[in-house]
Amino acid sequence: MASRRGRQAAALLLIIAIVAAIVPAGCAPRGPGKDNKNSTDGIVISSSLALYIGAVVNNETELTAPLGEPVRRQESQSCIAAGTDVNLEYDGFSITLYPDGNGAHLIGGIKISSAKYATVFGVRPGDSLSAIDPAIYSLKTADGGNYTYIMGESGYFLIASVDDAGNISRIVLGLNS
Repeated sequence: MASRRGRQAAALLLIIAIVAAIVPAGCAPRGPGKDNKNSTDGIVISSSLALYIGAVVNNETELTAPLGEPVRRQESQSCIAAGTDVNLEYDGFSITLYPDGNGAHLIGGIKISSAKYATVFGVRPGDSLSAIDPAIYSLKTADGGNYTYIMGESGYFLIASVDDAGNISRIVLGLNS
């Protein structure tokens, strides 16, 4: 058991180090919630359901009721506020929730790995980088197969991982603190 926890702790530290390298200065997501949809990106699940970075979730049922139960659910001690970070993994996307300090959670990260799903601005896995509108996102860094874009001065970011053919294989949406 101790070695399993040690491996989990090492994996968590590695993830934190990677995120810290990508997301500068802190880990707390802040910004507009779902009432300010036009200033943030998110994922389009269906024609009637989109989830936005920064949206407040009072309890997980608000997500699991329309999405169904996740394939996998993970909790970890939060580095943001008292409570836990929650990762809900579905087939083709995942959502990370961070405590907001007031008993609720914020949608702090979204990963999209299936072409079945797109960002609010229409970018999906399988697209080329040219699908990312430079009027919305500006390129900040390109490191190997990862391209980090920033949405204006807002702090919202989009990371596109690109495969050998030059197509987007995965999208990560989030918010710098």
